[in-house]
Amino acid sequence: MKWIRWRGLGAFVLITAIVSVFWFLVIDRVIEHYIEKAGTSMVGAKVELDKADLSLFPLGLTLTRLQVTDPSSPMRNALEAGRIAFLMDGVNLLLSKVTIDEMSVEGVRFNTPRESSGAIEKAAQAGPEEEPFLTFEIPDVMEVLKKEELESLRLASEIKGRIESDRLKFTEALKGLPDEKKFDSYRERLNALKTRANGPAEVLSKASSLMALKKEIEADAANIKTLARDAGKTASYYRERVEFALGAPARDVQRLTDKYAITPQGLANLSRLFFSGELIAWTDKALMWRGRAERVMKAYKPDEGVEVKPRGNGADVRFPERKPTPDFLIRKAFVSVNIPSGDISGKVSNITGDQQILGSPMSFEFSGERLKGLDSMSLTGEINRVVPGQPSDYAKFDVRGYRIKDIDISKGSSMPLALRSGVADLSITAEIKGDGLDAGLKAGLSKLDLTAGRADEKNPFLKAGAEALSRVKAFGLGARASGTVDNYSLSVTSDLDNVLMASAGAVIAEKMSVFRAKLTKEINEEAGKKLKDMRSELSALTAVKDELDSRGLLTDRLIEEITKSLPTKGFKIPGF
Repeated sequence: MKWIRWRGLGAFVLITAIVSVFWFLVIDRVIEHYIEKAGTSMVGAKVELDKADLSLFPLGLTLTRLQVTDPSSPMRNALEAGRIAFLMDGVNLLLSKVTIDEMSVEGVRFNTPRESSGAIEKAAQAGPEEEPFLTFEIPDVMEVLKKEELESLRLASEIKGRIESDRLKFTEALKGLPDEKKFDSYRERLNALKTRANGPAEVLSKASSLMALKKEIEADAANIKTLARDAGKTASYYRERVEFALGAPARDVQRLTDKYAITPQGLANLSRLFFSGELIAWTDKALMWRGRAERVMKAYKPDEGVEVKPRGNGADVRFPERKPTPDFLIRKAFVSVNIPSGDISGKVSNITGDQQILGSPMSFEFSGERLKGLDSMSLTGEINRVVPGQPSDYAKFDVRGYRIKDIDISKGSSMPLALRSGVADLSITAEIKGDGLDAGLKAGLSKLDLTAGRADEKNPFLKAGAEALSRVKAFGLGARASGTVDNYSLSVTSDLDNVLMASAGAVIAEKMSVFRAKLTKEINEEAGKKLKDMRSELSALTAVKDELDSRGLLTDRLIEEITKSLPTKGFKIPGF
């Protein structure tokens, strides 16, 4: 009986040798390639790893120099980690679950330079437009008038045209009514009927003729008065419109002054122009990385909409578990971060894409003390997906005693502003519930050495503002972003507003007076002729109405005279 089958033993040894060679020569590179490919897909820029080392006893993985490119700046890394090491639960791994009790992340650094570009081919996206900086220049009045529509010109032309149209209608209707020639004929007929009558028959004949004349004149009178009443209402309406139009030049002056000229109150928004660009960039970058982190969290979750087939058809099925655990879970990750001021350390707990299974949110906390150029800093927060339909994130970042050195706040050509030195305390809070964003910043800066403006500045506004800002030794800054993660508004306030209002106010008031006076003169001259034509047209319409009133009075007098001329004494005349 043979205890050893030499041929089988040889085959086993050969297979074991091949697997071992594959393990030691290939598996690490396979892991490295998978991490780089998956990371690049999630981040949208190159993720590179110098080395991956998988060990079996104990089961663990060590990653060396992980580089994550900043998509918005391909020649810099958003994050670089010197070493990442962890051990895995082998039993759970057999159940297709990756469970890591503790992970160590060492030598984390931010915004490090790269040797080559980390960009991947992708459609270019337009960045946010920079908010234009105030030039403090009052524009030329003639240039303003070239590109602005004046209400005074528009109203004058419009109202004049409408009055002219209605005046022509009334004038045309007036031609069909009795004129002076017609009234003369009425007068001649009346005078002829006033002669003494001989006998009752002639009296009755003349009375009948007078009644016929009276009815004819009454019909004309009714038409004249109806048209006069309509013309009066129309003229009254246009009189109000003309009065409104005559006030348009003053309204044009005020509107254009408010739009183009600088007021001392307008400087109240200068803080936004100084600080909003950087604040918006920081907010957008934070939201971008939040979105990418969300993708990493979901990396081990099945895609929505994919049909889960029975196990017999080749798909995994989750069966009830006594103690359910996520498919991927890092219970604790201890992180050390290298920043220019020194090292800070922290902990991230419960890293998983299945918080609803774990029943706990992911939390993080970092802190550092006695740092170079910085008294202390702390970062705490929570990413909560325990109830998938009610996501919420919260973070709080505090810095105390940060020593400022050579920070350019505004590099714009209008008003360069730089903090050469100083001390800053700041606190940032951010909360996202669903898609709703509410974030705020409060900062206090003191012991400042601040430079502003240019040495050869000629603009009186910029010069006055720069001199005032250069004397500032401390100021507070506040900002709030609210809305949704895709569409938020930013408000900024600062003590610098009051400084600028006090320093440049007198200069602004003087220049504004000159601007307004010239604007008033030019608008009045340009609109004057059209407004005059409009008033003339109203006068013409009023003249038509007066003519109608005059003819109405003539008809009334004729009717009255006819009535007095009727020989009614001693006679019964039908109709009287």
